[in-house]
Amino acid sequence: MRVRLETRPLKGVGEGDQVLLVTPTEHVEVGREVLESPKATGMSAVDRQIVNAAARPSGNVRVTVFCGADDEGSWAMQPELEAADVDAVAERLVEAQLSTLRALFVAGVCMHVRLDVSAREQLAFRRAHATVRKRLEAQRDTLAGVDAELADFDIWLLKSLVFFFVVSVERLLSSTLGNNTYAIKSRLRAAATRREALSPEALARIHAATQAA
Repeated sequence: MRVRLETRPLKGVGEGDQVLLVTPTEHVEVGREVLESPKATGMSAVDRQIVNAAARPSGNVRVTVFCGADDEGSWAMQPELEAADVDAVAERLVEAQLSTLRALFVAGVCMHVRLDVSAREQLAFRRAHATVRKRLEAQRDTLAGVDAELADFDIWLLKSLVFFFVVSVERLLSSTLGNNTYAIKSRLRAAATRREALSPEALARIHAATQAA
């Protein structure tokens, strides 16, 4: 999938703070091929591109937004997918995105927003986040060291970093974000505290995933 990356000011938060908009430049539909392919073990080229844009020293990206559709391109699940497959695809995609969420957070992002093309995708991803969180919580007690720390971090990210809306980009920027600057500032402070708590070993693992080919 090819994407367009552009930044907009995050008004009323901090000087120079930005929103990074990620928009497909082609029309993409995903289906059962996601389930039939081997599970992803690293970050995709597109996700690495997004992380690198968020981490640029010249920018202060605090919010990333994946836009499900505009006139140029779109992302959606195939309309003929059955409900069980919709949920299974969403779960697989959420699992694959964990390394990207880790890297975005470490780069300074305090909110990752999905503007999905329909309520079906939004609800599927909400359910998938809850399912993956429960799975990670069950696994966490069987892990030790940095693996346990990263599992706990992933649980926190799924609870605290990702938001879902079915609104236009302009409404998100002007109303949803624009009218909640105090909450965003509070999130930035909480995110800084959580970021500082990560061990050097966990940070090294996160950075290695970003750099992997």
